[in-house]
Amino acid sequence: MICLDAVLAFLFGYSTRYGWKRDRELSQACYEKSAQVITVMGRGCYSIIQRIQLNNFWLWHDRYVHPEYALEHDHIRLYGVTPTHAFFSITNPEVDIHNTKVMKYSYVVDITFSLFNHNDKLFQNIPFVFAKKFLASKQLLIMPHSSLHRLADKIGDPAHHGKRLTFIDNTSRCGSTLLSAMLNAVPGVRVMSEPWTVKLVYSMYVMGQISKPEFEALVKSSVRLLCKEEKKWPAEHYVIKNWNTTAPFSECPLFQHVLCKLLKLLNFCSASNLP
Repeated sequence: MICLDAVLAFLFGYSTRYGWKRDRELSQACYEKSAQVITVMGRGCYSIIQRIQLNNFWLWHDRYVHPEYALEHDHIRLYGVTPTHAFFSITNPEVDIHNTKVMKYSYVVDITFSLFNHNDKLFQNIPFVFAKKFLASKQLLIMPHSSLHRLADKIGDPAHHGKRLTFIDNTSRCGSTLLSAMLNAVPGVRVMSEPWTVKLVYSMYVMGQISKPEFEALVKSSVRLLCKEEKKWPAEHYVIKNWNTTAPFSECPLFQHVLCKLLKLLNFCSASNLP
């Protein structure tokens, strides 16, 4: 595919990944065309819990659009970040990515089966947002960090709109997924169980791929975009369950930009105190 892209770009100025050269150059110079809609032709990973990035997808260029396209549709949700760009998941409008009501012990089998049989109904058996977005994405919306920050500034903090925000930290195997399902049953509460966006930002910072100012800006913008208003699924209270490795990060002052409560779930059960 890389060789085909190189030949097409050389002969015709067209790339299956980025489209026509003139459109690509316009997207780099004009905010109004800085977001790219790209079709997911395939996906692959050695583990569903790895750090999913754009290179885990086989992508084919569709078109360039205004970044606010992400705000106009409920089924476009922030998925992840790279050192230079942010990408959103575009799913079937009927698929509720954040639904955690259905809890089946077979969800690991459903994840494996979904890789070979793209059935939207299977995704409802998976309680984790990161897995659903990987499997359910029909397209991705990609934009540079600068466009992401402009979108986030337009939305503002959830507290400015009278919304509440809670972060759930966990140590794994501590009941946090069950708690997420219970909270999701409360009217007006929108639970995001391990969306992984903040985890990816944190990982890039730890690995030295982004600076501290970039880290702070991306955390702020990511939280704002995760809590964007949805017409079909309105919420007054957002709950974000973090990945266990980001638990120490949640203690830092960066989360003071939003009014949130931090619920710590500690698993005190160990091999030494089992009956």
